[in-house]
Amino acid sequence: MEVYNGLASTIEYNRWLVTEENWKVAEDTRETLGQIRDFRRAVREDRLSKGRQRANESRSQRGEAQRKVQEHHMQNAAGGSEVKSLVDNWNDQLSTQRRAWSDYGNSLKTVLKPDLKKVKADNQEEKAKLAKQVRDEIELVESLREQALQKLEETNRQNASRVKTETGPATTDAARRLFYSQRKKLADETVKQEEEWRAGVAENKQIHMQKAVEHAEAAKATRTQARDARSALEEQRHNDAKELRKKRIEMREQKAIQNATFLKSTREKHNTLMGSKFVSPEMMERMQSHSQYKLLTTVVAEGRSPVRSAAPDEAADFSADEER
Repeated sequence: MEVYNGLASTIEYNRWLVTEENWKVAEDTRETLGQIRDFRRAVREDRLSKGRQRANESRSQRGEAQRKVQEHHMQNAAGGSEVKSLVDNWNDQLSTQRRAWSDYGNSLKTVLKPDLKKVKADNQEEKAKLAKQVRDEIELVESLREQALQKLEETNRQNASRVKTETGPATTDAARRLFYSQRKKLADETVKQEEEWRAGVAENKQIHMQKAVEHAEAAKATRTQARDARSALEEQRHNDAKELRKKRIEMREQKAIQNATFLKSTREKHNTLMGSKFVSPEMMERMQSHSQYKLLTTVVAEGRSPVRSAAPDEAADFSADEER
């Protein structure tokens, strides 16, 4: 432990206080852990005893369940034999009933055979009548189709005669003259529109040339304005740079004054800190009078981080500064 003139440093004293508090906390923690360990042991014993009890109850329940399952299997076997005998009885009754229905069907076949022949003959006669009626309807449809074909041929002949009349030389000549007049009228309108278009192109060209001259004059004026603005901007930047250099010089002088003030304040704080580095004699006496002083001092020395201790010459310089 760092001691100077019988006094310990504040850091060492605080470290010793923390070690003392940790010692008390460790004692309390060990006592609490012992209580927790006893409680867990009691809980484990209680769980083991309850587990053994549940295992015994489970074994007894499994035996009872197996016995009940065996009884249920025996009951199912007895019921199954009864059901099997009942089903065999039903099958015998079904076979007897099928034979009875077969005999009844054979007797009906013998009795109803003459009637069936009569019904078959009536059906054949009815079919013959229907076939004759269908043949008559087919002949009527054929006759109607022949009449429709003849009427269609007559209509086609009339249409062909009309088309031949309409496509004669006189009709084609009239159509050619009408087509020529329409084409000539369309050509005249096209020539007129082309002349109007050429006049419009010339007018638009004159307007475009006038606008081009105006744009050239505007561009020339814009370049002159840009040249003047660039000169004004260069002069403004020159003035701004001059003002900036002036401000930098003033800031450098102000910073030098601030550094000097900061060094003076730092020196004063350092002297104050050196004055508060060591504890009072009362605190030192309380620490040395502790019952576990030597043991705690050993713990502090073993767990100490490698921090450089204050040199005796620094303490002497501090004392000399305090006397001045």
